[in-house]
Amino acid sequence: MNNKITLTYENSEFVILINDTIVSKGRDLEKSLEKFEQVVKDNSTAQSRSWDSIEESIQELKNSEIEINSEYKTLTFGAMKYFYATGKTFYISKGEMAELKGGYNLFYYIVNLVSSGLLEDYERLLKFCKDILINKSLYNISESSIVVSNPGFNYGSCEYNFVTRKINKGASISKGNLNDFINYVLEIIK
Repeated sequence: MNNKITLTYENSEFVILINDTIVSKGRDLEKSLEKFEQVVKDNSTAQSRSWDSIEESIQELKNSEIEINSEYKTLTFGAMKYFYATGKTFYISKGEMAELKGGYNLFYYIVNLVSSGLLEDYERLLKFCKDILINKSLYNISESSIVVSNPGFNYGSCEYNFVTRKINKGASISKGNLNDFINYVLEIIK
Protein backbone atom coordinates (compact mmCIF):
# COMPACT_ATOMS: atom_id res chain seq x y z
CA MET A 1 0.00 0.00 0.00
CA ASN A 2 1.48 3.33 -1.08
CA ASN A 3 -1.40 5.50 0.06
CA LYS A 4 -1.38 7.82 3.05
CA ILE A 5 -4.71 7.35 4.85
CA THR A 6 -5.62 9.70 7.69
CA LEU A 7 -8.54 10.24 10.04
CA THR A 8 -8.72 13.77 11.43
CA TYR A 9 -11.15 15.75 13.51
CA GLU A 10 -11.74 19.34 12.56
CA ASN A 11 -14.69 21.73 12.62
CA SER A 12 -16.81 19.19 14.55
CA GLU A 13 -16.37 16.56 11.80
CA PHE A 14 -14.32 13.41 11.35
CA VAL A 15 -12.60 13.49 7.97
CA ILE A 16 -10.99 10.53 6.18
CA LEU A 17 -8.38 11.38 3.57
CA ILE A 18 -6.41 9.29 1.10
CA ASN A 19 -3.28 11.13 -0.07
CA ASP A 20 -4.83 14.40 1.13
CA THR A 21 -8.05 13.83 -0.86
CA ILE A 22 -11.24 13.71 1.22
CA VAL A 23 -13.11 10.43 0.84
CA SER A 24 -15.53 10.69 3.75
CA LYS A 25 -16.88 13.14 6.34
CA GLY A 26 -19.08 12.50 9.32
CA ARG A 27 -19.97 13.54 12.84
CA ASP A 28 -20.32 10.07 14.39
CA LEU A 29 -17.03 8.75 15.84
CA GLU A 30 -17.96 5.04 15.70
CA LYS A 31 -19.16 5.21 12.09
CA SER A 32 -16.08 7.20 11.13
CA LEU A 33 -13.79 4.62 12.74
CA GLU A 34 -15.59 1.80 10.92
CA LYS A 35 -15.31 3.68 7.64
CA PHE A 36 -11.62 4.39 8.33
CA GLU A 37 -10.93 0.69 8.99
CA GLN A 38 -12.74 -0.22 5.76
CA VAL A 39 -10.75 2.33 3.74
CA VAL A 40 -7.50 0.97 5.20
CA LYS A 41 -8.57 -2.60 4.44
CA ASP A 42 -9.63 -1.72 0.88
CA ASN A 43 -6.34 0.04 0.21
CA SER A 44 -4.13 -2.69 1.64
CA THR A 45 -5.12 -5.37 -0.86
CA ALA A 46 -1.97 -6.99 -2.16
CA GLN A 47 -1.54 -6.68 -5.89
CA SER A 48 0.29 -9.34 -7.83
CA ARG A 49 0.53 -7.02 -10.82
CA SER A 50 1.98 -3.53 -10.82
CA TRP A 51 -0.10 -0.54 -11.87
CA ASP A 52 2.44 0.21 -14.62
CA SER A 53 1.98 -3.25 -16.15
CA ILE A 54 -1.80 -2.87 -15.98
CA GLU A 55 -1.65 0.49 -17.75
CA GLU A 56 0.64 -0.96 -20.39
CA SER A 57 -1.58 -3.98 -21.09
CA ILE A 58 -4.72 -1.81 -21.29
CA GLN A 59 -3.05 0.65 -23.68
CA GLU A 60 -2.05 -2.26 -25.95
CA LEU A 61 -5.78 -2.89 -26.55
CA LYS A 62 -5.93 0.49 -28.33
CA ASN A 63 -9.53 1.10 -27.26
CA SER A 64 -10.27 4.83 -27.00
CA GLU A 65 -13.31 4.20 -24.77
CA ILE A 66 -11.13 3.14 -21.82
CA GLU A 67 -10.46 5.89 -19.29
CA ILE A 68 -7.21 5.48 -17.35
CA ASN A 69 -6.85 7.58 -14.21
CA SER A 70 -3.21 7.22 -13.18
CA GLU A 71 -3.56 9.50 -10.16
CA TYR A 72 -6.27 7.38 -8.48
CA LYS A 73 -5.26 4.17 -10.27
CA THR A 74 -8.65 3.39 -11.76
CA LEU A 75 -9.84 2.10 -15.12
CA THR A 76 -13.26 2.88 -16.54
CA PHE A 77 -14.96 1.33 -19.53
CA GLY A 78 -18.55 2.53 -19.82
CA ALA A 79 -20.49 0.93 -16.96
CA MET A 80 -17.49 -1.01 -15.64
CA LYS A 81 -14.86 0.37 -13.25
CA TYR A 82 -11.71 -1.21 -11.82
CA PHE A 83 -9.99 0.10 -8.67
CA TYR A 84 -6.35 -0.92 -8.36
CA ALA A 85 -6.21 -0.11 -4.63
CA THR A 86 -8.87 -2.71 -3.86
CA GLY A 87 -8.30 -5.04 -6.79
CA LYS A 88 -12.05 -4.98 -7.51
CA THR A 89 -14.16 -4.47 -10.61
CA PHE A 90 -17.65 -2.99 -10.35
CA TYR A 91 -20.69 -2.82 -12.61
CA ILE A 92 -22.24 0.64 -12.28
CA SER A 93 -25.87 0.98 -13.36
CA LYS A 94 -28.81 3.12 -12.28
CA GLY A 95 -26.82 4.71 -9.47
CA GLU A 96 -25.74 1.36 -7.99
CA MET A 97 -22.30 -0.24 -7.85
CA ALA A 98 -22.27 -4.03 -7.87
CA GLU A 99 -19.00 -5.79 -7.15
CA LEU A 100 -18.13 -8.48 -9.67
CA LYS A 101 -15.73 -11.35 -9.12
CA GLY A 102 -12.56 -11.44 -11.17
CA GLY A 103 -10.92 -8.08 -10.49
CA TYR A 104 -8.57 -6.82 -13.18
CA ASN A 105 -8.72 -10.10 -15.10
CA LEU A 106 -12.48 -9.67 -15.63
CA PHE A 107 -12.05 -6.01 -16.64
CA TYR A 108 -9.35 -6.89 -19.18
CA TYR A 109 -11.26 -9.93 -20.43
CA ILE A 110 -14.40 -7.94 -21.23
CA VAL A 111 -12.55 -5.02 -22.84
CA ASN A 112 -10.51 -7.49 -24.89
CA LEU A 113 -13.67 -9.27 -26.09
CA VAL A 114 -15.17 -5.93 -27.14
CA SER A 115 -11.93 -4.76 -28.80
CA SER A 116 -11.69 -8.08 -30.69
CA GLY A 117 -15.25 -7.77 -31.97
CA LEU A 118 -16.40 -10.90 -30.12
CA LEU A 119 -18.76 -9.04 -27.79
CA GLU A 120 -21.07 -6.16 -28.67
CA ASP A 121 -23.37 -5.77 -25.66
CA TYR A 122 -20.82 -5.91 -22.86
CA GLU A 123 -23.28 -4.34 -20.43
CA ARG A 124 -25.57 -7.36 -20.86
CA LEU A 125 -22.63 -9.56 -19.85
CA LEU A 126 -21.90 -7.37 -16.79
CA LYS A 127 -25.54 -7.55 -15.67
CA PHE A 128 -25.43 -11.31 -16.26
CA CYS A 129 -22.35 -11.66 -14.02
CA LYS A 130 -24.18 -9.67 -11.33
CA ASP A 131 -27.27 -11.92 -11.70
CA ILE A 132 -25.12 -15.04 -11.40
CA LEU A 133 -23.72 -13.86 -8.07
CA ILE A 134 -27.14 -12.73 -6.79
CA ASN A 135 -28.45 -16.24 -7.51
CA LYS A 136 -25.64 -17.82 -5.48
CA SER A 137 -23.86 -19.31 -8.46
CA LEU A 138 -20.29 -18.87 -9.68
CA TYR A 139 -18.71 -17.85 -12.95
CA ASN A 140 -15.22 -18.24 -14.30
CA ILE A 141 -13.59 -16.79 -17.37
CA SER A 142 -11.02 -18.45 -19.60
CA GLU A 143 -9.38 -17.49 -22.88
CA SER A 144 -12.57 -17.36 -24.93
CA SER A 145 -15.29 -18.69 -22.63
CA ILE A 146 -17.39 -17.95 -19.60
CA VAL A 147 -18.34 -20.93 -17.43
CA VAL A 148 -21.21 -20.80 -14.93
CA SER A 149 -21.26 -23.35 -12.12
CA ASN A 150 -24.44 -24.42 -10.37
CA PRO A 151 -25.74 -27.83 -9.22
CA GLY A 152 -28.77 -27.38 -11.50
CA PHE A 153 -26.71 -27.98 -14.65
CA ASN A 154 -25.79 -31.34 -16.12
CA TYR A 155 -22.29 -32.01 -14.77
CA GLY A 156 -22.56 -28.86 -12.63
CA SER A 157 -21.66 -26.21 -15.21
CA CYS A 158 -22.59 -24.53 -18.46
CA GLU A 159 -20.14 -22.80 -20.81
CA TYR A 160 -20.38 -20.25 -23.62
CA ASN A 161 -17.51 -19.89 -26.09
CA PHE A 162 -17.35 -16.42 -27.66
CA VAL A 163 -15.19 -17.60 -30.60
CA THR A 164 -17.13 -20.70 -31.67
CA ARG A 165 -20.50 -19.32 -30.49
CA LYS A 166 -21.32 -22.66 -28.90
CA ILE A 167 -23.10 -23.43 -25.65
CA ASN A 168 -21.86 -26.46 -23.73
CA LYS A 169 -24.73 -27.60 -21.51
CA GLY A 170 -22.79 -30.58 -20.14
CA ALA A 171 -24.82 -33.30 -21.86
CA SER A 172 -25.02 -31.45 -25.18
CA ILE A 173 -23.30 -28.75 -27.21
CA SER A 174 -25.31 -26.45 -29.45
CA LYS A 175 -24.83 -23.33 -31.56
CA GLY A 176 -26.19 -20.16 -29.98
CA ASN A 177 -25.52 -16.56 -29.19
CA LEU A 178 -24.79 -14.91 -25.86
CA ASN A 179 -28.47 -14.08 -25.29
CA ASP A 180 -29.42 -17.76 -25.77
CA PHE A 181 -26.78 -18.72 -23.21
CA ILE A 182 -27.85 -16.06 -20.70
CA ASN A 183 -31.54 -17.01 -20.99
CA TYR A 184 -30.73 -20.72 -20.54
CA VAL A 185 -28.50 -20.11 -17.51
CA LEU A 186 -30.92 -17.75 -15.79
CA GLU A 187 -33.75 -20.25 -16.31
CA ILE A 188 -31.75 -22.87 -14.42
CA ILE A 189 -30.26 -20.79 -11.59
CA LYS A 190 -33.28 -18.66 -10.63
